[in-house]
Amino acid sequence: MAAEVVIYQLNIVLREVKPTVWRRVLVRSDTSIALLHQVVQVAMGWEDAHLHKFRIHGRDYGTSYEGGIVFGTDPQEIRLDGFKLRVGKRFRYEYDFGDFWEHDLRLERVLSLDPKKKCPVGLRRRSTVVSTRRLRWPRGPPAGSGRASLLGGDGRSAAAQ
Repeated sequence: MAAEVVIYQLNIVLREVKPTVWRRVLVRSDTSIALLHQVVQVAMGWEDAHLHKFRIHGRDYGTSYEGGIVFGTDPQEIRLDGFKLRVGKRFRYEYDFGDFWEHDLRLERVLSLDPKKKCPVGLRRRSTVVSTRRLRWPRGPPAGSGRASLLGGDGRSAAAQ
């Protein structure tokens, strides 16, 4: 029997950047690593132009590329609920192995699934999600960031709408 689907409230923090750049998102527990990668990309304002990987329980997961990084698993088949994460547990997301952007993801809360609400989504409480419009990258925005395609008309990330 399949485990009950719940909502994971994740806090995403870009490491070694001042001021702190972070996002809080809600995703279903049955979210694949492939979809979580897309959620992080949109939430952080990246444009999916570089290699990436997750490091969870000491093992790397991600999308394999011919002539590049190779993983022994299919990211579409690896789901978050398979890791048996507990509240407070952290794992890592690395993006752009040249500039080496490291993100800490922490499971903050486990919430009941409300079938009337869509996930993934960013939370919209005061000061909870930093607007991508206000985001200041330490070395300028990623090359050719194309953030306009990731933003809604009011500057919020598409994940937060």
